[in-house]
Amino acid sequence: MASPDTRRRGRDDQRLDTTLITSGRADGHPALAPTLYPTTTFVTESVDEGRRMATDHGEDRFYTRYGNPTVAAFEQAMAELEGAETSRAFSSGMGAISAVVMGLCSSGDHIVTQKQLYAGTQLLFQNVCPRFGIDVTFVDATEPGAFADAVRPGKTMVVFAESPANPRLDVVDLDELGSIAGPITVVDSTFAPPIIQRPLDHGVQLSLHSATKSIGGHNDATLGVVSGSDELLLWDVYLPPDVTNFEFVRLPDQAATPLVPTQLTRSHTELSTFSNLAGHHI
Repeated sequence: MASPDTRRRGRDDQRLDTTLITSGRADGHPALAPTLYPTTTFVTESVDEGRRMATDHGEDRFYTRYGNPTVAAFEQAMAELEGAETSRAFSSGMGAISAVVMGLCSSGDHIVTQKQLYAGTQLLFQNVCPRFGIDVTFVDATEPGAFADAVRPGKTMVVFAESPANPRLDVVDLDELGSIAGPITVVDSTFAPPIIQRPLDHGVQLSLHSATKSIGGHNDATLGVVSGSDELLLWDVYLPPDVTNFEFVRLPDQAATPLVPTQLTRSHTELSTFSNLAGHHI
């Protein structure tokens, strides 16, 4: 694990501690604190704009599960701190790990990981992956060459390490891990945030964190984050264009919906389902 050096590798060659306190704030300029957007959806100027946003990558004002300026600011900051092309935020560290594993592996694939793991991650590899036909090999992370020796050429999709490992702080040789060719190399660096350790600098392809811990820092947020290349993280999760041709003729029925609670209140002793309402059509 690298020693802290806040003079290195920040945005535009600035000190890393300067990047730490200035990144992810573009949307709220000149506000000192990042702007918070507690909304699920955003207004669009036209149907065409909504259709474009539903089919493009990287929209930060579409639907909050896909893009929200507050989340985008956090992702931008993490990418700058990690020295990555992009970062993706999740609702927890285990959410980030699960997305990486299930996003990269299919039935019949193989994973190499270590025995020294956070308990939640160990349960994912021991109990969940086998249910989906994903084979997992556990190695001693402190043994030189253990990860590379366990790789099955053409079958191993992911080599997953945690360093320092929770809870005993076992460390992995990241240079050795980053030199493994073939599978995607992933490091859970939760216990060593970017100001201390940056796995991507060692050739590792994905760095992830339970940002609930030191990155959050105040015990008031549960979240996870994965950083790496655009190729690995900009997954196409949006709708194809033909799916966004909405049937607006259904809008009158939606507009009538607020009347239903009133009618139910009047007749709650007689009605058991919406279909009992007089004039209700399906």
